[in-house]
Amino acid sequence: VMKSPGASFVGRNTTYGFDLTEEGFEYHIGVNHVAHFYLTQLLRDKLVQSAPSRVVSVSSLAERGAWENEGIRFETWKPHVPPGQIPSDYEDGIAYGQSKLANILFAQELAAQLEGTGVTAYSCHPGLVATELARYMEQEFR
Repeated sequence: VMKSPGASFVGRNTTYGFDLTEEGFEYHIGVNHVAHFYLTQLLRDKLVQSAPSRVVSVSSLAERGAWENEGIRFETWKPHVPPGQIPSDYEDGIAYGQSKLANILFAQELAAQLEGTGVTAYSCHPGLVATELARYMEQEFR
């Protein structure tokens, strides 16, 4: 299982990058981590039955941008704010970094839990990749 989410707020009507998934998760953590954590849990027995198998969670050096000294603040995963409002401590880079750090920590824990089953778990930083994620941001880059 290769888990490499890609979500872009660019060109969408979002609140400066802040948005919630249908389940109420902050968008970065919901798309980049929670959805893939859940998928892995659903596939866990099948992965063991199909061993040797592996789970690869794509992370990023951006994990360094997570909450300084804390890394993860679980209370920010499902913020309780009125529609259209942004949590006072919200910052896109921190939210993205936190989601990527969660992937690293999950891969480490999954590897430990599945040790000896024939299932291995990894996280990786793919390097810089040329994409069109910024195609609608010409004005912001001027």
